Amino acid sequence: MGSGAHACCVDPFVVRVLVALDETPRAAHVLDVALQVVEHLGGVAVPFRAVQVPPEFPPAAATSHRDELPAHLVAEATHALERLVANAPAGRVAAPVVRIGQPWRAIVEVADEQGVDLIVIGSHGYHGLDRLLGTVSRHVADAAHHDVLIAHDESSAADVRSILIALRGSPRDGTILARGLAVAHAWRAAVHLVRVVRISRAQLTRRRAVVGYVDAARFESTQDLSRFASSDPAVASAFVAFSVGPAWRALVETAEEVHADLIVVGSHEHRRWDAVGRTATGHVADEAHQDVLVVHEPSRAAELPAVNPAPGGGAGRGA
Repeated sequence: MGSGAHACCVDPFVVRVLVALDETPRAAHVLDVALQVVEHLGGVAVPFRAVQVPPEFPPAAATSHRDELPAHLVAEATHALERLVANAPAGRVAAPVVRIGQPWRAIVEVADEQGVDLIVIGSHGYHGLDRLLGTVSRHVADAAHHDVLIAHDESSAADVRSILIALRGSPRDGTILARGLAVAHAWRAAVHLVRVVRISRAQLTRRRAVVGYVDAARFESTQDLSRFASSDPAVASAFVAFSVGPAWRALVETAEEVHADLIVVGSHEHRRWDAVGRTATGHVADEAHQDVLVVHEPSRAAELPAVNPAPGGGAGRGA
């Protein structure tokens, strides 16, 4: 997409990005995503890596010698990060930060200490015990106090053409929409607004959760989506997805329907845990094939009015 932002986005909401880089080959892609973010939205990327002391090594208190292993691990990780960012554009990357500790917890703590505006982390997928214990990206998305961008291996932050923004009719919708629109303006991407309406708990054996889409303008209770759609030329559609399955599954399916490159969701469901300890946001982070932006705190972009939908039922039209 174009490299310049629209005039309305001269005040970007991102100025400092913590990019979590592990030792796997996907780290280069995650760094590229973070650099694309700071190029489009302004700011600087802070490379970060968490290292863990192998459990088979005893702590220093159990030996008569000074424990040099932690310092060695930190030095090695620091050098590895320096090599990884060596070719990054000048002025766009800060000094690397390394912390010993559990990766997801260390990421959240350092993000707080650094006062960052965004955390960029790779999606690692999940297998086996990850379904019970959770992926690092899912834990960060649920626990962070800052926005989290989860970069998938097949994504390209340089070519974001379509963005799906999920709104729930809550007071936080204004912040979520403002964040999503700021990204859309910077990348000159089309925006699709969606609200998922659960219509039945039956038929959960269906292969697809979504049973249909309806234009938001047709229902009084979703007029807020129509107002949002008419307030910004970047919005291409506003609709409701009728679902017989979980909201997260409907969002993942809808992202495929509109060929979205990015899904923007709020963190407001972080208190709703399922049987395996994942939130709805965590499910989207783990299951989607697109990059996922999880919105936490109020953005630096201009706030839109809080949403107070009128009582009633309904849904919107499809993409």
